[in-house]
Amino acid sequence: MNSADRAIPIARRHVSTFATRLVAAAVGVARTRRRIRMGKRKVLFASAAVVAVGIGAGGIATARGHDERFHVTLQADNETGVNDISETDGRGSVRLTLDPEEGDPGMGEVCFDLRFGHSGTPNRGHIHTVTATANGGIVVPLFELVGAASNPSNDALEDGRLKGCVAATTDQINAIIATPSAFYVNLHNARWPAGAMRGQVG
Repeated sequence: MNSADRAIPIARRHVSTFATRLVAAAVGVARTRRRIRMGKRKVLFASAAVVAVGIGAGGIATARGHDERFHVTLQADNETGVNDISETDGRGSVRLTLDPEEGDPGMGEVCFDLRFGHSGTPNRGHIHTVTATANGGIVVPLFELVGAASNPSNDALEDGRLKGCVAATTDQINAIIATPSAFYVNLHNARWPAGAMRGQVG
């Protein structure tokens, strides 16, 4: 056998070895890709679990540690009982932002943005507790301007708008957040001291 003939089997062995290595490398790459895909799935599953836990925790905290916002429509014909003044056309709106944990322990904050029209200038505004068909007691006073002619809030009210924030207890605020339909905003003025327009919080 000459040298050329001997070289052929050697070359075949080299080719076979190279092919085997290529196959092994391809298998290794495939396995690595599978591991990467599995790792990504595990990360996604873990992220989903974290999100789920966060949603659950946030749902509890919303009523306790985060702002809650309400838009209240005020109308004169919502007044009821001895306050029934449905012949007037006063109307307005107020945006409430309730934070049960703002400030000192056990205290929170109620912020309001009030607009109104077709009514006398309000001199008192409150959040009361009771359903829409009755009159209830004051829970959170928003502003009290009777006998306070020099208070600058009067100037804002004469233009039909007033913004501000007042303190309230955490328990009071959480009660409003939990059952907004059991509370209403009521505006009072000199002509209608018992109530000029009102609307349920929820």
